[in-house]
Amino acid sequence: MTPETAIAQISHLRKRWPAESGAAADPQEERKTMAVPEPCSRPRKQLDAGVFQPEIGSFRLHLAAEGKAAKTIRNYVEAVQWFAAACLRRQTLRTRWEQVDGQDIERWMVHLLGRYSHA
Repeated sequence: MTPETAIAQISHLRKRWPAESGAAADPQEERKTMAVPEPCSRPRKQLDAGVFQPEIGSFRLHLAAEGKAAKTIRNYVEAVQWFAAACLRRQTLRTRWEQVDGQDIERWMVHLLGRYSHA
Protein backbone atom coordinates (compact mmCIF):
# COMPACT_ATOMS: atom_id res chain seq x y z
CA MET A 1 0.00 0.00 0.00
CA THR A 2 1.37 3.37 -0.95
CA PRO A 3 1.34 6.29 1.52
CA GLU A 4 -1.15 8.11 -0.75
CA THR A 5 -3.58 5.19 -0.55
CA ALA A 6 -3.27 5.01 3.25
CA ILE A 7 -3.92 8.75 3.57
CA ALA A 8 -6.95 8.50 1.27
CA GLN A 9 -8.40 5.69 3.40
CA ILE A 10 -7.84 7.59 6.64
CA SER A 11 -9.32 10.77 5.15
CA HIS A 12 -12.35 8.77 4.02
CA LEU A 13 -12.84 7.44 7.58
CA ARG A 14 -12.57 10.89 9.11
CA LYS A 15 -15.37 12.19 6.88
CA ARG A 16 -17.77 9.75 8.55
CA TRP A 17 -17.53 11.52 11.97
CA PRO A 18 -20.24 14.22 12.06
CA ALA A 19 -18.70 16.15 14.94
CA GLU A 20 -15.43 16.57 13.05
CA SER A 21 -16.95 17.30 9.66
CA GLY A 22 -19.28 20.00 10.93
CA ALA A 23 -22.39 18.03 9.96
CA ALA A 24 -25.35 17.84 12.30
CA ALA A 25 -25.56 14.78 14.48
CA ASP A 26 -28.03 12.01 13.79
CA PRO A 27 -31.35 12.72 15.67
CA GLN A 28 -30.87 9.53 17.70
CA GLU A 29 -27.41 10.72 18.72
CA GLU A 30 -28.82 14.09 19.76
CA ARG A 31 -31.22 12.34 22.15
CA LYS A 32 -28.30 10.55 23.78
CA THR A 33 -26.53 13.75 24.74
CA MET A 34 -26.89 14.90 28.30
CA ALA A 35 -28.72 18.08 29.05
CA VAL A 36 -26.92 20.54 31.27
CA PRO A 37 -28.92 20.89 34.49
CA GLU A 38 -30.17 24.32 35.39
CA PRO A 39 -28.32 25.81 38.35
CA CYS A 40 -30.24 25.73 41.60
CA SER A 41 -31.45 29.13 42.59
CA ARG A 42 -31.03 29.29 46.31
CA PRO A 43 -31.88 32.39 48.23
CA ARG A 44 -28.80 34.45 48.94
CA LYS A 45 -27.36 34.03 52.39
CA GLN A 46 -27.80 36.86 54.83
CA LEU A 47 -24.21 37.95 55.56
CA ASP A 48 -24.75 41.26 57.36
CA ALA A 49 -23.01 40.42 60.64
CA GLY A 50 -23.57 43.89 62.11
CA VAL A 51 -21.73 44.42 65.41
CA PHE A 52 -19.90 41.11 64.92
CA GLN A 53 -18.24 42.22 61.67
CA PRO A 54 -15.11 43.93 63.13
CA GLU A 55 -14.06 40.73 64.90
CA ILE A 56 -14.85 38.70 61.77
CA GLY A 57 -12.45 40.99 59.91
CA SER A 58 -9.84 40.21 62.55
CA PHE A 59 -10.55 36.50 62.07
CA ARG A 60 -9.97 36.91 58.32
CA LEU A 61 -6.62 38.57 58.98
CA HIS A 62 -5.64 35.79 61.39
CA LEU A 63 -6.43 33.11 58.78
CA ALA A 64 -4.42 34.97 56.15
CA ALA A 65 -1.47 35.29 58.54
CA GLU A 66 -1.56 31.52 59.06
CA GLY A 67 -1.19 31.11 55.30
CA LYS A 68 -4.63 29.63 54.61
CA ALA A 69 -5.73 29.44 50.98
CA ALA A 70 -7.90 32.30 49.71
CA LYS A 71 -10.88 29.97 49.13
CA THR A 72 -10.54 28.55 52.66
CA ILE A 73 -10.51 32.05 54.12
CA ARG A 74 -13.56 33.03 52.07
CA ASN A 75 -15.47 29.90 53.14
CA TYR A 76 -14.64 30.24 56.83
CA VAL A 77 -15.40 33.96 56.95
CA GLU A 78 -18.67 33.51 55.06
CA ALA A 79 -19.73 30.74 57.45
CA VAL A 80 -19.10 32.94 60.49
CA GLN A 81 -20.86 35.92 58.88
CA TRP A 82 -23.86 33.74 58.05
CA PHE A 83 -24.02 32.39 61.61
CA ALA A 84 -23.81 35.90 63.05
CA ALA A 85 -26.33 37.41 60.62
CA ALA A 86 -28.93 34.66 60.42
CA CYS A 87 -28.73 33.23 63.91
CA LEU A 88 -27.21 35.63 66.42
CA ARG A 89 -28.70 38.87 65.12
CA ARG A 90 -32.12 37.45 64.26
CA GLN A 91 -32.77 34.90 66.97
CA THR A 92 -30.82 36.04 70.02
CA LEU A 93 -30.06 39.21 71.93
CA ARG A 94 -26.30 38.62 71.60
CA THR A 95 -24.20 41.68 70.82
CA ARG A 96 -20.70 40.33 71.55
CA TRP A 97 -18.92 37.07 70.79
CA GLU A 98 -18.31 36.55 74.51
CA GLN A 99 -22.07 36.12 74.95
CA VAL A 100 -22.30 33.30 72.41
CA ASP A 101 -22.42 29.87 74.00
CA GLY A 102 -22.44 26.26 72.88
CA GLN A 103 -26.22 26.09 72.73
CA ASP A 104 -26.30 28.94 70.20
CA ILE A 105 -23.98 26.95 67.96
CA GLU A 106 -25.94 23.73 68.50
CA ARG A 107 -29.21 25.44 67.57
CA TRP A 108 -27.57 26.76 64.40
CA MET A 109 -26.25 23.30 63.52
CA VAL A 110 -29.73 21.77 64.05
CA HIS A 111 -31.16 24.45 61.76
CA LEU A 112 -28.57 23.69 59.06
CA LEU A 113 -29.04 19.93 59.30
CA GLY A 114 -32.80 20.30 59.06
CA ARG A 115 -32.50 22.52 56.03
CA TYR A 116 -29.68 20.89 54.07
CA SER A 117 -29.23 17.29 55.23
CA HIS A 118 -31.39 15.85 52.43
CA ALA A 119 -29.41 17.70 49.76
